[in-house]
Amino acid sequence: MKKIIFLMLFFLSTLSLAQSRGEFVLHEKEQVRDQIKTSSKYEEAVAIWIYAPTNQIKNFKFQIALDWFQSEPPVYNETFSRWEFFVPKELKQKVKITSIGFKDFDILIDNDFKARSIWKYELREKSQSELDRIRLTINSYPSEATVLIKEGKTNNAITSTTPFSAENLFGSVDITVSKQDFISQDTTLQLEKGKDYTLNFNLDSAVNRVEIGSDPPDAKLFFNNKEMSNPFNGYLPFGDYSLKLMKEDYEDVNSSFTVSKENKVQKTITMAKKMGTVSFTGTDLTGAEVRIGLEVVPIRNGTTSKKFDYGSYILQIKKKDYETLNDKITIKNNNEFVKINLVPDNTQAQKTKKRVLIALGLGGIGAGLYLMQSANKNYEAYQKATSPSEAASLRKQVESSDQIAPFALGLGSVAAVIGITIDINK
Repeated sequence: MKKIIFLMLFFLSTLSLAQSRGEFVLHEKEQVRDQIKTSSKYEEAVAIWIYAPTNQIKNFKFQIALDWFQSEPPVYNETFSRWEFFVPKELKQKVKITSIGFKDFDILIDNDFKARSIWKYELREKSQSELDRIRLTINSYPSEATVLIKEGKTNNAITSTTPFSAENLFGSVDITVSKQDFISQDTTLQLEKGKDYTLNFNLDSAVNRVEIGSDPPDAKLFFNNKEMSNPFNGYLPFGDYSLKLMKEDYEDVNSSFTVSKENKVQKTITMAKKMGTVSFTGTDLTGAEVRIGLEVVPIRNGTTSKKFDYGSYILQIKKKDYETLNDKITIKNNNEFVKINLVPDNTQAQKTKKRVLIALGLGGIGAGLYLMQSANKNYEAYQKATSPSEAASLRKQVESSDQIAPFALGLGSVAAVIGITIDINK
């Protein structure tokens, strides 16, 4: 029985001792700038000094992740109550300190310490309040992210922003850190007394660059039915988007795109113009030459055999015995109806009439001149006649020519003037 009681007391005391183990905390770390190690033996080394409460520091034992520099173990300096040792420069190391009645403590040696520099680390024992305290610190990049903490036991929820720090949490906690346009992160942590927890969340961007334009450039652009500037050049959150382009006289574009970490959207969308045929009503165009813009277009049953982009065009129609039609049309439908009325061409008849009148006029003038010349010749012959009968005959011819010549000249002149003055364009 006594042995059982002794063992129980021994285990209780051991358990009590284990539960009451102290802890060290790094109180200060700084470079000693007023002293320089001059020994050539340590020209490539960094000197480390460890200070701690004098009633505890002599019990320190050291473990290091890498070999000691030149196999030199730490040395306790009685004069200054500190441990001294050397480590290679630019080599990151971890030194573990063990001491009776205390939890192991790790010191991290930075890898950017320069040769022959001296760094001192000052440790102190945690107070009882610090041993009972739980400190949780949450940082994020970028900062001002939303922090949501749910306690497992109480199911309480805390919402705050980074940087966040609290000392009133315990047990298991679920932590979510989120920020607009970034991918949220979460973790579960079991909090223990006497420990400080620092969590650093590096949030990945949840947006990517999007560059979308159109040809022509002045179309209306919509993402998820929301109108955007065109061209659009900016960042959008990850996800799937619908895309729509609209412009008068162009076919609508309905498409989609996906924004992701790997997918940078960059494109110019070419829009197709709406097209339509032209149907002519009114004058029959059989045998006519129809030109729309600069192109001669075949016509079948009054309709163009090809389609044209929506827009305005110059229309020209030529057909025999009709005046040439020059007009302007606008195509704005799948089949645009255009009424035409070709005017018969009277120019040829006018030209024929003009030529006839001028010919008659010139003929009349010529006849009158011929009669006048004939009268002159007959008069000369009359004067030279040798017999009364010959003279009477010639005199009669002269009188007849003199009477007809002015009439022929007059009629010829009138006909010629009328023919010349006829306007063939009417």
